[in-house]
Amino acid sequence: MESKNEHRKGPWTVEEDRILMDHIRVHGKGKWNRIAKTTGLKRCGKSCRLRWINYLSPGVKRGDFSEEEEDLIIRLHNLLGNRWSLIAGRVPGRTDNQIKNHWNTHLCKKLGIKKGKTKVKYS
Repeated sequence: MESKNEHRKGPWTVEEDRILMDHIRVHGKGKWNRIAKTTGLKRCGKSCRLRWINYLSPGVKRGDFSEEEEDLIIRLHNLLGNRWSLIAGRVPGRTDNQIKNHWNTHLCKKLGIKKGKTKVKYS
């Protein structure tokens, strides 16, 4: 049985990304623990899944958020609160992780929101 300390942690390398993408291109996604073992990646299945979903999937939009995306996120956050996956489902090409990080690093400051306060007056 594989022990936990055999799993690599920290940033993914370009080579690891290539191995994961090649495997998914040939075999499809899913069965993440098996992917980690059959590819020789020293990553756990959860790490492989999150890397694909949040960074490597072709449906993930990269780069800066547009003003329209920010306005939509603010309105949805006012309706739904910190339910990032529900918000992401309504913002095409963005993951829940991207939206949460953008909210916490940019939009809170832009809107002058203090920690703990979730509702925003939006006009």
